[in-house]
This record gives sequence, structure tokens and C-alpha cells, in this order.
Amino acid sequence: MDWAATIKEWGAVAAAISAMLLLGGLLFRHLVYRPLVRLIDDRTREIQPTANGGKSLPDAVRILEKLERRQGVIAEQIDQVERQLDAHIEYHQT
Repeated sequence: MDWAATIKEWGAVAAAISAMLLLGGLLFRHLVYRPLVRLIDDRTREIQPTANGGKSLPDAVRILEKLERRQGVIAEQIDQVERQLDAHIEYHQT
């Protein structure tokens, strides 16, 4: 048994497998990964970068949530004023 020849054969097999994996990785990167990254970048870009100071859809959502909170506070204040007004009217009717 020639150990040197066996080691060379295993080295050649390892080199071939490494080369195939490298080629597969490069193909994956250029055919799948990069187009996918470009697609994601395209789909998540700002909707109208020149309108509204470049604010995107998430910014609009945050603004709407803030408005909803304000609306809730205003509704509570209106309810409180209505209760006070009802109590005042009732006070003067008696």
C-alpha cells in the first residue's frame, strides 16, 4: 500500500469537493442572493422620497397611532365636560 498515493488521491477529492462547493456558492450568490437583496431593497424603498420630507409608510403609521392616542384623550375630556355639564344642569333644575 502506497500511503503517498492515497493521500494525494484524498487531497484531489477534497480539492474537487472544495471547488464544487465554491462554484455552487458563487452561483447561489449571483443567481439567488443578489437578485433577492435587490428585490427586497426595491420593495422596501421609500414610497415617495421627495414628498412629506422623505417620510415612509412606517412614519405614517406612527403618526396615525399618535393621532389615535390624542383622539382617545380628547374623547375622555369631552366625556368629562359632558358629565360636568349634566351635573350643572341638574343642579340648577332642582
